[in-house]
Amino acid sequence: MRLWILVLLICLIVSSSCAATTNTSNLLLNLTTNITPVISQVPVVSLSTTTQTTTVPTSGPTTLVTQVPTTAEPTKTPTKEITLIPTLKPIKVPVTIPKNPAIVPNTTITPAPATTSTLLPTLEPTIKPVISLKPALSSSLVTQGLSPITGLSLSGNFSFISSPSGATVTFDGSPSGTTPVTLAVDESSSTPHTIKMEKSGFQDWTSSLDHNPAAGTTETITATLQASPLNGSISVSSTPSGATVAIDGSDIQTTPHTYPEVIPGSHTVTVSKDGYTPYTTPVTVASGAESVVSAVLNQVSTTGSLTVDTYPWGAAIILNGVVYGITPAHYDAIPTGTYTMQLAKFGYQPVTQTIEISSGKESKVEVALPRYFPPTGTLSIRSYPSGGVVTLDGDFHGVTPVRIHGINPGSYNVRVSIPGYLDWIGIVDVVAGRETSIYGTLTPKGTTVHTGSIALTSTPSGASVILDSRPQGITPMTLQNIPGGTHTLILTYPGYEPVTTTTTVQEGTTSQLSVSLNPYTAQNLTPGLITLSDDAAAYLSIHGRTQALTDFNNPSSGFSSDTKYVLALDLNGTVLADAANPELVGLNLSQNSNPVSTGLLVSSLAKMGGGSLYATNLTIGDKPVSLLYVRPAISGIIISAVTPVDGMVSPIFSGDPERMKESVHAAVLHAKDLKREEAEANIEADSYSSASDMLLHTFDSNSTADTDQNGVSTTSLLIAVAENGGGFVWVPMFDGSDHSILTLGYAEMVDDSWGIWASSVEKGHEIIVMMDAVPVVVSV
Repeated sequence: MRLWILVLLICLIVSSSCAATTNTSNLLLNLTTNITPVISQVPVVSLSTTTQTTTVPTSGPTTLVTQVPTTAEPTKTPTKEITLIPTLKPIKVPVTIPKNPAIVPNTTITPAPATTSTLLPTLEPTIKPVISLKPALSSSLVTQGLSPITGLSLSGNFSFISSPSGATVTFDGSPSGTTPVTLAVDESSSTPHTIKMEKSGFQDWTSSLDHNPAAGTTETITATLQASPLNGSISVSSTPSGATVAIDGSDIQTTPHTYPEVIPGSHTVTVSKDGYTPYTTPVTVASGAESVVSAVLNQVSTTGSLTVDTYPWGAAIILNGVVYGITPAHYDAIPTGTYTMQLAKFGYQPVTQTIEISSGKESKVEVALPRYFPPTGTLSIRSYPSGGVVTLDGDFHGVTPVRIHGINPGSYNVRVSIPGYLDWIGIVDVVAGRETSIYGTLTPKGTTVHTGSIALTSTPSGASVILDSRPQGITPMTLQNIPGGTHTLILTYPGYEPVTTTTTVQEGTTSQLSVSLNPYTAQNLTPGLITLSDDAAAYLSIHGRTQALTDFNNPSSGFSSDTKYVLALDLNGTVLADAANPELVGLNLSQNSNPVSTGLLVSSLAKMGGGSLYATNLTIGDKPVSLLYVRPAISGIIISAVTPVDGMVSPIFSGDPERMKESVHAAVLHAKDLKREEAEANIEADSYSSASDMLLHTFDSNSTADTDQNGVSTTSLLIAVAENGGGFVWVPMFDGSDHSILTLGYAEMVDDSWGIWASSVEKGHEIIVMMDAVPVVVSV
């Protein structure tokens, strides 16, 4: 038993010794690989068996290297991963030092440092040493761009060559010598690189590289320089001289001046001088040549022009407090600058605006003058039967018929009461400056009446409304107590075409009705007559036939003046109202031709939508020719505004009107059997009449009409009388100049597309332009 215990102890001792030896060896190996050594040259030595123990210093472990001497290429020690075991005790490491080592040429022996004791940390870091054994290397390793540790290349080279050589090289903005030159560039340098080569007498050569040279290589960059062309010159003169000249916006000089050494190619020369329009021209400069620029400067104008037009015409033009004239007007040579312009016309609100007159330019002003309305309105109320007591928002205002003046604009509740009748109740809108008319039909009590309402609006608002031939007021409005069934409404508004429409009223409901009116499209018409006819049409719509005709015949009513008045005809041409010529009332102008039937012509023009015409038989005795503006018929009445044309009398015609009519009629009958081209050729050859006092012409029913200074259209008048079976008409004739003459014509239609008419060849009277009753002679 003791023997077994003794054997066991011996085994434990031996095992402990072996383990200690192993741990020591492992620790030694860990210390020797703690730091990757830098070995520039590795010695090759012969080792003996002498062993010496050395203590590892605290500052860092010493690597134990054992090499077998050899003349062949040294063996590379592989890299190992070793984990250090921490200890606090110094460790002595045995180091074998060779005796009398045999030194191989080109080797260096690094002696082992003295042995010191080192306390190892208690932590357990993992260290991965890398030990590389390489053969001896040259001292030029670093200068060749190679790693001193691994011997690998870190950069390459760019070699710059130019033809011819001697060019200055700029690499990435830094001067880098003259060609030929080689530059080392690190493989990690940022790209792209910019390259520029310059040499006197040659054009600059530029390029870029988006890469670096491969490590350890040389990449050659070759540039062929192009010789610089010879420069040219530009000689600049101006009229007047002393102007400022610039080439391509720079190098400012004074004319005359010559720019030397100008690079060949395209350039821009600018010459300027105060008070003159700048002169700019492109110039192409050739190599070694001189380009010449001779600039003639135009003096800047100090005036401009102004054109002013208003609707209606006849407004006074006032610039900076000075009256220049009336519209329409055109003025030249107005000094440049800013002006305050005022346009003023009686019955309209003045318009003031700022205008700018620019040098050599035309300024245009077009203004529609707003009508002037008093701040209050008028309400006219009638009833059937009459004698109804009227209250407005509960306040008594008289007995129907009644006219209430000075009412502030707004909506009011109107009640009309008559004993034995149901009250008439309605809502009315009073508009400033206008008279609103109401006509109420009262229902006897005990009568069962099925009624509804009509809510009516219009565009533009303020249109006069006629319901079943009875005026009702202006839009917007609600017509109440309207018997059920279909009703006819007529809406009129100054400057707009009347609209006739129907609507159906149902018992106990309100019909919604919205009406849009279209403005008259006629152009170049005498504005004073248009305004008067618009006012008369609105008055007729509001006040009804009887009241309107009474006022139209009253010289003091405002519908008659020394310059213009209202003429009213029925559809047959009978005069219903004429304040200037009361003797004509009741006369049928369609029967009084001599030879033009004014009544027939007015009726025909009204059916076509209206327009302007000249008339000679509106007055008794030797009086001037009259100019009319005709509106479409309203409620069977044709309203025309009339003005005498001062200085004009009936045109002279000494020929036979009947022969004129016969010639046209014969030509029409013959043309019906021919193609139009053949008929027109015969008309041009004067095959239908040899009379010396007339000429035959053709006209189209859809042609653009010739219009004279007063808005009278020759073609429109010819079509109007021709479509009514033929007739005579006074028409303006145009000779291509700035004026026209008034002559007699007769027209008939060949078919729906064209017609034939005859004109007198005798000279008529020059037509006088009318500007709101202010005559201006166009020609004499």
